[in-house]
Amino acid sequence: MSEASFNMDRPIDEEKIKIAALKDVKLEEVEEIKPAEIEEVKEDSHLFCCDLFDAEMVQKVADEFLPGLASACIDNTTGGLLNSPASVAVNIRREMVDYLVQRSEMFVAESVVLEGDAVTEVLSDNPHDIISDFIDDFAQSKRNFFSRVSAWLLSERREERIDDFVQEMEVNGFWLMGRRIAVAQTLISNIDFKNTYHCNMKFKSEEELSEHIATCSFRELNCENEGCNARFSAAQLKQHDSTCPFKILQCEQKCPETLMRREMDRHCITVCPMKLVNCPFYPVEFVFQVQKETCDWKTWQGTKFHGGRGK
Repeated sequence: MSEASFNMDRPIDEEKIKIAALKDVKLEEVEEIKPAEIEEVKEDSHLFCCDLFDAEMVQKVADEFLPGLASACIDNTTGGLLNSPASVAVNIRREMVDYLVQRSEMFVAESVVLEGDAVTEVLSDNPHDIISDFIDDFAQSKRNFFSRVSAWLLSERREERIDDFVQEMEVNGFWLMGRRIAVAQTLISNIDFKNTYHCNMKFKSEEELSEHIATCSFRELNCENEGCNARFSAAQLKQHDSTCPFKILQCEQKCPETLMRREMDRHCITVCPMKLVNCPFYPVEFVFQVQKETCDWKTWQGTKFHGGRGK
């Protein structure tokens, strides 16, 4: 081989060596990255999650399931001779749960699409409203031919049968509240992508999780006012305290009496000594309002306000 041809082949060989070296570097980078990614995934899978929810919202959603199921069962068997609402309740309940879970899982994707179409103002952020719409859609899908073509949907008898069937399921423990709450929590966690009604924080140890739960805004509290059985999340404490009918308050009209909020209005317009009453001379067109405890006939006789009328 001539020296000229050797020199021509040499750059090609050097180029191949460089390409091979780069491939080796890339492979090393991939091999270095992959274990880190796998380790990170493993760590995430072992994180301890806070599964606390807004107690009031969960309860409101869970309360919608029995009426929705009853509507679907009643409308599905109306006019039929072979099936009764109770005979189809088990299957329809299973279909209803599957339907609600599927709709809730699709909700975020549907919201993103609608947001792109600039109709976000139509969407509600309230899980109760969203899930109620899902339940209505499911109940409508279970209506049989008789329900669709007759005036049954507008009849009072339909509402009575739905109420009766709800009561029957509650008495028989057909769908216990604990199981309904579990379904409600699943639906809310799928829908509440802003984490307004549930906590999705994760921790590396049980100790960290326990510390968080002690201060989590979604931890459940009981009302401390005697006679009130309300349960709510810690974040709702101020709101409940401002409306609790059993909270003891000072009289709004500044009398020495303390009483429950629910008794305040009746107290202020009946027995409160500081309530406003008409002057004793009101019948003779002396229009003047005074506090009840200062409205004494002897005190008002001969006062300058009456120009001597009482003398």
